[in-house]
Amino acid sequence: MNNKDIKKIIFLWENWFSARDYQRFGIELLRKNGFEVEVWDLTLVLYPGFLPENTASDFNGCQCLTVFKERKALCKRLAELCSSDFVVNIIGYSLDSIGIYKALSKSGAHYAVFTANAIPVLPTETSNICLWRKKVKKLLIMKPLKVLKRLTAELPFCLFNIRPAKLLLAGGEKSVSCKYPVDNSTEILYIHTLDYDVYLKNKDSVCVTKPIAVFLDEFYPFHPDFIMTKSKPYINAHEYYRLLNNFFDLVEQKTGLEVIIAAHPRSNYENMPDYFNKRKCIKGQTVDLVKECGLVLSHLSTAANFANFFYKPVMFITCSDIDKSSQGSYIRAKAQWFGKEPVFIDNPLEGDIDWKFELMVSEDRYKRYKTSYIKTQDSRNIPFWHIFSERVKKGFNER
Repeated sequence: MNNKDIKKIIFLWENWFSARDYQRFGIELLRKNGFEVEVWDLTLVLYPGFLPENTASDFNGCQCLTVFKERKALCKRLAELCSSDFVVNIIGYSLDSIGIYKALSKSGAHYAVFTANAIPVLPTETSNICLWRKKVKKLLIMKPLKVLKRLTAELPFCLFNIRPAKLLLAGGEKSVSCKYPVDNSTEILYIHTLDYDVYLKNKDSVCVTKPIAVFLDEFYPFHPDFIMTKSKPYINAHEYYRLLNNFFDLVEQKTGLEVIIAAHPRSNYENMPDYFNKRKCIKGQTVDLVKECGLVLSHLSTAANFANFFYKPVMFITCSDIDKSSQGSYIRAKAQWFGKEPVFIDNPLEGDIDWKFELMVSEDRYKRYKTSYIKTQDSRNIPFWHIFSERVKKGFNER
């Protein structure tokens, strides 16, 4: 039997819903396509004790938003969903969220998982023995709870009575690798990254290149993820911003470009000390800043996609503390795709940086990265949620 009567789209979200999320989830577009839309914010369920005031939010709420505080009430609502509901599940799959996936699996609703914003990883050893040895070594030094979480993610999801996702919403060709409950019955829908929607809106606007370099801020070490997970930042604020500003001074001296900060969407620098030594710090205009600049400075920000769209040179930067963290290998992997090595800003020596090379763009590498992680050659140049709507309207085979 084919179900073509999906009336409501429900987003499951875990990062304190904001006005930016409202736009990125295409809620108005989905409504124009005939769907009711709800957003279920699960932040307080997944991260007990998290205080909303710890992070900037410019969203005043609306009728479509429900903030859940109790897991029992959430699971009850999920289990009651019917075949006319379709869930876009953007919460991670882990020990903490397995109960949520189980409740959803008891319902009559199909669901999708989201991997469209995937980032590169460094290649692992080809030997399975070497790979397992490394995994065992990691497990031996982990705390028991962390070991349990890691093992749970490795076990087949069917052991927990979890249904596989009906759709996997993907970006580029390499964006389908994930830890979500998916199997051969899961349909991969290649669309593009959400940043590509922003690009489509801005690609034809008039642009004048300016003598600026744009730093894609990630709000280290105040990012809400650290607060929600109660984990320690990779580096303390004083040291981090000292290293950044010293490096920005060097960039300005060597390139003649003024460094401007593209503030992270969840940052609240306006309520903080001047961490950037009076440099311009602009929020909500990242695409315009990248489009106009002569150089992009980035750690791991997905906003580096804008540099790819507009063929802007990217300089990947890190420091010893960040390199030792989980972010370190990801920064290295992403830099490799652009033909670069991360520049350590702890003590950059002038002779170690080839500024001419850093200001170059490899068109071939940018195209390969775009096809691999942003959008496939066959995906259409129309809004993400329009493509999604068309697919959902066709319906799905009943389970």
